[in-house]
Amino acid sequence: MLNEELAGTLVLDKPIHGNINPNGTSASGDHDSRLATLASGSRTGKMEIIGQEGCGKLEFKSPAGMTINSDGHLVIAEIDNNRLQILTREFTHIRTIIGFREPRDVSFTKDKRYLITDNHKLIILDEEFHKVEVIGSNKSGKGRNMFNNPTGITIDEDDDDIIICDTNNDRLVLISRDFKWIRDINTGIDTSPRYVCLRQNIIYVTSGTKACVLIFNKNTDQQINTIPELTLGLSIDAPRSIRYVRDLLFVTSSLSKSIFVFTIDGEYRGELRHELFARPIGILFIDDSLYVTDSDKHALFHFSGVLQ
Repeated sequence: MLNEELAGTLVLDKPIHGNINPNGTSASGDHDSRLATLASGSRTGKMEIIGQEGCGKLEFKSPAGMTINSDGHLVIAEIDNNRLQILTREFTHIRTIIGFREPRDVSFTKDKRYLITDNHKLIILDEEFHKVEVIGSNKSGKGRNMFNNPTGITIDEDDDDIIICDTNNDRLVLISRDFKWIRDINTGIDTSPRYVCLRQNIIYVTSGTKACVLIFNKNTDQQINTIPELTLGLSIDAPRSIRYVRDLLFVTSSLSKSIFVFTIDGEYRGELRHELFARPIGILFIDDSLYVTDSDKHALFHFSGVLQ
């Protein structure tokens, strides 16, 4: 559940978007126990902002996706610095890995492999950042073992399948734990899939052009629904990262400068806002903390005490 005393000046509000019915539960239903009393915007707790625009240690240029490795360190992809930056959770610089071409997301597997979407390829590195495998190339393509600007990555914890948003090909690509191409799932014409998460064989993927989350059944490859439902008139402007945490879905909206919160059934619970958000992209929950990358602020936000 979300902490009743939300960290820093991070505030949960429930603005009404579009023509959504203000009497509908998706817009203004009672907060459940996970969100109780947060609408008042408590200002207690700890908040930190790390970094500024630059290419040195603890500086960023368009930070995007991030993950945590087996050492408990943060690993952050920087699109315009063409690198990964590794930090402790206390924000001590550990290491910088260079040599990429606009890395957009990074994930870490049970086998201690780093997965990075970069240019038109998926790069796999070992825990010492030595190259293990590359799928794709610097040239875009639409066939097997080819990508066109891939973005988000998630890993199925049950079978270790890797799911990648092949953004400009309007598809999801499934790859096995030994990095063999399994199949692709068509997300629809001009859907521009960006980031993805998974819960019990249900895939949630943000659509950069449709202002929503598309929902697919991993077993059948069929689309089930959208969040929010199209009939509600609610939209997520330029949705980016998505995370499933404790029966809630969190979706960054880079144009609304907020993080949308939904129940797993798609009920709208509000938006997390901070007065300094400019273009939030990546989100990561660790224990009770929330980390947010902001590509226009060139910074990493840390809010402690958000989850309990």
